[in-house]
Amino acid sequence: MRRVSQGTGDDKVVHSYGGIDEDNHPHDKDGDDEAQGEKNAMSHGTSTVWSCTVNVTNAIIGAGCIGYGGAMANSGGYIFIVLMTFFAILFKFSFDMLVELVLLPPRRGGVHHKTDSRKLPDPSSAAAATASFENLAILSGYKRIGLWIVMASKGFYSLGCMVAYIVIIKNNLASGCKGLIPSSWLHWFGLSSSSVDSTVSTPTQSFLVLNMLNNADGEMLATMLVCLTVMLPLCLLRDVSLLARFSSAKIALYCIMLAIVVYLFITLPQPASQQAELSFYDKWWDVKIPDIFQNMGTIVLSFATAHNIHILFRSLQPQHCNMRDWSRITTMSMTFSYFLFLGLALFAYMTYWDQTSSDLFLQYPQNIPVVSVARVLLSISMLFTYPMAMFALREIATLCLDAMVKRPKKRRSIKGAGDCSVPTSAMAPLEGEEQDSLIITVANAPETLDRKGAADLATTSTSLLQHVVVTVTLWAASMILAMSGASLGQVLNLIGCVSGTLISFILPAIFSFRLQGVTFWGTIFMFAGCFVGIVGTWFSIKDLATVS
Repeated sequence: MRRVSQGTGDDKVVHSYGGIDEDNHPHDKDGDDEAQGEKNAMSHGTSTVWSCTVNVTNAIIGAGCIGYGGAMANSGGYIFIVLMTFFAILFKFSFDMLVELVLLPPRRGGVHHKTDSRKLPDPSSAAAATASFENLAILSGYKRIGLWIVMASKGFYSLGCMVAYIVIIKNNLASGCKGLIPSSWLHWFGLSSSSVDSTVSTPTQSFLVLNMLNNADGEMLATMLVCLTVMLPLCLLRDVSLLARFSSAKIALYCIMLAIVVYLFITLPQPASQQAELSFYDKWWDVKIPDIFQNMGTIVLSFATAHNIHILFRSLQPQHCNMRDWSRITTMSMTFSYFLFLGLALFAYMTYWDQTSSDLFLQYPQNIPVVSVARVLLSISMLFTYPMAMFALREIATLCLDAMVKRPKKRRSIKGAGDCSVPTSAMAPLEGEEQDSLIITVANAPETLDRKGAADLATTSTSLLQHVVVTVTLWAASMILAMSGASLGQVLNLIGCVSGTLISFILPAIFSFRLQGVTFWGTIFMFAGCFVGIVGTWFSIKDLATVS
């Protein structure tokens, strides 16, 4: 957004997106020094190529890879590896396309000029400073409908991730804590190694938390108690920068989990029945249709981080803010993530073959200390990752409420802004990125604002009551869905097929067709996204209905 002085004390705000204004006219290079300084300051990130590579890898690695072993067992050995490789390549080029599209020069005649994208952009350009998924929808000419589709996709994806995090906590936290208690203590606490021993009577038998460790209903209650006392207070925070610092340890945690899975593959004996029943063909060459279609959702969900790509790009230092360095970053990040995911899938699958669980550590014996440690660490990671997804979903929910309810004048909002304002980022500051305000893009705001009114567009202001009500409502909704009985694999498949394909493939392809015309990668993205989105979603819903 650039500000042009009218000489009357008020400023005229010209809204622009990715280097063009609402009428698709190229920006002129005039403007006051203050506005130019603000634009340059916005575009100057502090991340190096290496730190941005770590951030992208951290954004890619998530709950999806926990279900890779089960997805491989339900799809077939070799075909799963082929599909995983195929989608990893697609995601790498999708991440590149999402950045390249916002850096294209102004359109003439409806389509961007062909240019050497690796020489773009100027580090101080407005396109680099305001790159976002929402601005890309506006840049493509879809404006309000594009914004709503992007927001709905990101909202459903965030909600699905929140449900998956709670399911992982429910499956791992209580059993992991129980596994860390010495066996000699279990009897004293009134706990048995497998189930409740009704003949045991001890002074602590009625102690609520310890009894929760003993059965499925108790584990559910323990999960609700932990989520209520730890997770919900973290979600009520308005500043999640402290949680973002914790997430930097997530890559190391997943590497430790890979080492544990390899160790268990080497040390645990395979059941003789499985070795006798399964042939080499059954283990590796068999293609399990139709299960393979719904399990593609787990693959997609693991790599899906398209909604974070632009803020990761904006975090780069000016000298690295170009397509050449960005391509190097995505290549290194995807390569590391690919081999990490492949290791988790292969060694978990080769331990239990067709009996492999969709929840990585749910299949291993509880009496192995290293497994219990991994379960607890994984649960703690999910507890601190959940508020990040809540932050993104809460911003979207707040903006939707603003679209339906007109804000009071004292809130310094402007008429009509609520129904089209979207944040360019719903993430806490990344490693190497400064804390900044939430940038709001207004698709169809009035042209004339006073200085203070225009400044208020930079942040989304909510009352304490609204903040608490929205947060508690979203938390309760995710808890209800997670406790409904769906397995982790079913949750991952549905999220990946519905929202993962839309964010990562279908929307980038649509925007590409509008800005660049029909291209090879755009066509591939559209075909892959539609196929997985339609076929995978159908079989995922059918599987959920069958279980219900």
